[in-house]
Amino acid sequence: MRSDVPSATLLVDITTVNGVIYGFSFALYCFSAQALYLQHKHSDSHQRQALVTLLMISVVMVFGLINLIADTRGIQVSFVGHAGDPGGPLDYYYHVYQSQGLAHVASVAMFLLRCLLAGTQIWRLYVVWSTSRHLVVIMVLPGLAFLAYVGIIAYNLASYLNWTLELIVFLTQENTLNLFVDLTVTILIVWRIYAVRRRNSRIIGQQNAADHYTTVIAILIESFALLALWQMAEIITLTVQNKSAVPNTADTILFLIITYLLVMYRVTTGRGWTRDTERQLSSLQFDHGRQTTEAGTTRLSHKMSETEYVNFGKQEAIDESASVLETRRKRDYDSVHLPVEDSHSPV
Repeated sequence: MRSDVPSATLLVDITTVNGVIYGFSFALYCFSAQALYLQHKHSDSHQRQALVTLLMISVVMVFGLINLIADTRGIQVSFVGHAGDPGGPLDYYYHVYQSQGLAHVASVAMFLLRCLLAGTQIWRLYVVWSTSRHLVVIMVLPGLAFLAYVGIIAYNLASYLNWTLELIVFLTQENTLNLFVDLTVTILIVWRIYAVRRRNSRIIGQQNAADHYTTVIAILIESFALLALWQMAEIITLTVQNKSAVPNTADTILFLIITYLLVMYRVTTGRGWTRDTERQLSSLQFDHGRQTTEAGTTRLSHKMSETEYVNFGKQEAIDESASVLETRRKRDYDSVHLPVEDSHSPV
């Protein structure tokens, strides 16, 4: 019974879990495709970019589908046609089916897909740091790690296709270097976005129009933090298990697709980090400062107007009192100096 546990785990992973994950990926693909269609329809300046992005996410989905079909076919052949073999369905799946043509096609698709997704991580790192004067220094280590990652998976793929490298060794080496790329990109992107968020919060407060760039969820998606955690779990699983373990590559590939589509969905809907994001946040800070200054000026002008009004009223009262006093003084003066008629003068 115990020996049947890996077989049951692999069967459930590839038939049920991977189907659900791919369905979720397809939903994200549909949302992204709809957003790209609207961009292509209503924006003349972004039509080419929308078409290229749509082509890229479509290629990603096709590669994922090829990998899923190959694994599902392998499970069907292994568990239906070779369940009674001496080594069981797992032995046939890893040592016979993986050397056949469809499995090799899936391996090549997986190689291309991993290269594309790792390149997307480097691209997003470049976009987030594009306005920094430390861009070149930041990009050196992740760029070299990316080239090393592509080289080692290409070498491992060739060795695996020639059956000179076992699958468990292939996956462990690949995931270890991939984890280094993931962690490097994640740490650098989180560092950059958190610094911008902290500066933004200090200047214009927590609630502003740029919150969707710096929320915790945005940071997790933009930095590929979920992918780094998944890779760590994969490496730990493959390391603690022996060579009879069940390394399921399909769920890893599909999770890579999900993280990729989450980033692309944010970008296509205008919520992802772009090269102009830093400038837009600076504009928001400037506008906030200008509004604060204008508000203070308005309050000061309003206060001065009230003061001037009061002074004007006082001046009117003073002028009116002076006019009354002048009238009285003139009347008193006239009453004293007017000539008096002589009653003894002849008529």
